Amino acid sequence: MRTAHRTASRAKRYQANPTSWATAIAANQDQQPEHATMIMNKIRVAFELLKTGTTDSAYFDRLASAFNVGLIRAASIDPLVEHSMRAGIEALQNCDAIWQRHKRYGFHGPDLEPVADAIDVYEEILRNSTPRMMEEAVNTAARRMLQQARVSA
Repeated sequence: MRTAHRTASRAKRYQANPTSWATAIAANQDQQPEHATMIMNKIRVAFELLKTGTTDSAYFDRLASAFNVGLIRAASIDPLVEHSMRAGIEALQNCDAIWQRHKRYGFHGPDLEPVADAIDVYEEILRNSTPRMMEEAVNTAARRMLQQARVSA
């Protein structure tokens, strides 16, 4: 009985995915232009809504997530690209500080340009990265956020 149970359990754990070859190929191909455009439209709408004083934190989170992923990718591309993403993140932190004081998002005038530049840089990164590269950056950003949460807790 125990041997049969162990054999059945092992068989469940090591089942191969019959379509893994297609997933691997798709993950390493160029980003689909339609997919990148859809993502960028959501990010640009979020930026516009933050500029107009929305109170919905989902738009802030969308932009912050994109910038975190962009920063991870930018670090492996070029220091100037990384600097642009860091400037956008700093401006976004100022936007969050406005929300902390007024419960509405907004930007100081000088912060609009770094955020717009970071969005443009993120778009270039997204369009020129494979889905696998972006997925790895998302996972790295998530791990960093969890580490920061553990340290601050």
